[in-house]
Amino acid sequence: MTARDITAPPSALLAQLRRADTVRAFDLAFADTLHRLDPATDERVLAAAALASLAVGLGHAAFDPARPQLLLRDTGALPDAQAWREALLESRWVSQPSHDAIADPARPLVFEHGLLYLRRYREYERALAANLRARAQRTTHVFD
Repeated sequence: MTARDITAPPSALLAQLRRADTVRAFDLAFADTLHRLDPATDERVLAAAALASLAVGLGHAAFDPARPQLLLRDTGALPDAQAWREALLESRWVSQPSHDAIADPARPLVFEHGLLYLRRYREYERALAANLRARAQRTTHVFD
């Protein structure tokens, strides 16, 4: 049995991702889990979740719904960035924290600055940025 054989939610978007050579079984399993937990989850959110997972696997911090071609060769049936944004902002799985606030741990995805993050990786990035800002603000007196 392969990842492509796993029973999945009926979704044209996920079917397209299942056919894509670059999308991993792990990415699809993440989307399938969200669907299993809430079968009413919008298929655009499920597809975006799989692509956010793929993005991390490919070394990106997040998925940019305006540029899915960074991850996939065939982007023909994918929603446009605005449709994706609207679905993500309405989803129970997506947190939208204010600047520098910790994202809701009950929501595995974060939509911020037009990018969809896996919450854990957004938190890593937020903590790193805070640490760098703190270091930059410190003054050193080498020659007092």
